[in-house]
Amino acid sequence: MNESPVAIVISGPSSAGKTSLAKALQESLLPEVWLAFSVDDIIYGLPESVLHRCNLEDNWEGVDGGAFYNGATGCLRALLEAGNRVIFDAVVGNEKSGKSIEMALSGFAVFTIELRCDLSTLEQRASHRGDRTIRETRRSFESSRTHAEPDCVLDSGEHTVEEMAALVVEAIHDARALRGGGKPI
Repeated sequence: MNESPVAIVISGPSSAGKTSLAKALQESLLPEVWLAFSVDDIIYGLPESVLHRCNLEDNWEGVDGGAFYNGATGCLRALLEAGNRVIFDAVVGNEKSGKSIEMALSGFAVFTIELRCDLSTLEQRASHRGDRTIRETRRSFESSRTHAEPDCVLDSGEHTVEEMAALVVEAIHDARALRGGGKPI
């Protein structure tokens, strides 16, 4: 990558700390202003009763998750085309969702992060959060491996969010780490 990224993509399973890392990066990257945007921002636009049914009962009947994902990636592209810097976080559960993100980012300089964490820690976090089922957490753990080689791989069970943000900022500024094979940090 020869130019500074205008998009940072954080992928990983539910409860891995993607949104927490995005918020920490926003502060760490100041004075540059970065927007944090997530597929969850679209999902949380659902009526409260439907959101409750989806998240707490793991019942997505009548809700087109693919349409939400495509809508989120369309918004991501529109934000970038308007000149914004964006930190985007999402569970990339299959190749189709990976391709949707890839298409949205086409032509933009991007830095990609894959968050990993052991299942028991994810389950504890999901239970503590109270807005996801353990079943959803397990499903996203099984399916959320990045479908492209990330620039950076972090284990959120081994680092605090502040440590991860510092490592990412360092990696972004260290040209040797960019496109260097996604080695765990």
